[in-house]
Amino acid sequence: MDTPDKITASDLEVCVLTFNRAPLLRQALESLLAQTARGFSVSVYDNASSDGTAETVEEMRPRFEGEFRYVRHPKNIGADANFHAALAGASRKYAMFMHDDDLANPEYVECAVAAINSFGNVAVLASNYSYMRVESGGRVEWKSASRKAFAFESREDFAAYIFCDGRASYSSAIYRTADLRARNRPNVYGKIGDTPVMIDATGGGKAVVLADKNLFVYRIHAGQDSKNTSNGPTREEIVNRNRLFKEILMNGSRAHRFAYRISYAEWLARHIKFAGADDRRKREFLASLTAGETAGMMSKAYSVPIAGEFLRGLIRAFRMLRKLLWRPESF
Repeated sequence: MDTPDKITASDLEVCVLTFNRAPLLRQALESLLAQTARGFSVSVYDNASSDGTAETVEEMRPRFEGEFRYVRHPKNIGADANFHAALAGASRKYAMFMHDDDLANPEYVECAVAAINSFGNVAVLASNYSYMRVESGGRVEWKSASRKAFAFESREDFAAYIFCDGRASYSSAIYRTADLRARNRPNVYGKIGDTPVMIDATGGGKAVVLADKNLFVYRIHAGQDSKNTSNGPTREEIVNRNRLFKEILMNGSRAHRFAYRISYAEWLARHIKFAGADDRRKREFLASLTAGETAGMMSKAYSVPIAGEFLRGLIRAFRMLRKLLWRPESF
């Protein structure tokens, strides 16, 4: 394997992006305090919270042994601008932009560093993940993590894996800072702009996805952005995301083109539902898309009642072929 310039946890800065979620933020920071790896820095970027976030951060600050920064914006500058502020302020070779409502396994940083060193030339590393409902309470009973990961040599192969529903948590993603700065583009996808950021960052190296879903927890709660149907995604944002994947995959190998053709309608359907559309509006949306919006026969077929849902079920099952195409490697 290619193994230039091995790193340690001291080469990582974890930027925690937060707004008005003090109790969840506390638990996220606790998960960083519990890391088996030491030496990484932590920076909290607060979008002018009004709920006691500042007090929570200051209370926890003394417990962090290494570098700890708290950046509080004087006003809410929005999620994208907060992310870009954190990217501009990142000072280490690798940077992670963790959401305040997620949790990292105590072995997460240790596994991430080991995988980056094992596979070499890693531009972005992310993790599979599991779900936990906040309403159900409780501590996470972490299991010892397996040392297996998917490694993608090309941007196209990583995009195909994502498009075939391979899991890679945006909140878990660790980027080689210089690559992300060089390749990060304006967000024209709204709140579905997470995977495009990861995919663009792979232009300078490999993408690695840790296979163990026990390494990162995505918490489901009433206040999360994905449950907010008032802020998109809009038709334009959905189309823009589809265009990005079409541009990448349809210019790739036969397998990449196949991945796009069988998956694009599923993503179109999923994202309009994400915006709050019921089944009728979903079908109307799919039927109304034009060739100029990169739509085709599959999206029209998805718009047909009953038959469209049957086809969707077949395609979702068929996309499980990714488990044959991509196999995790030990690191």
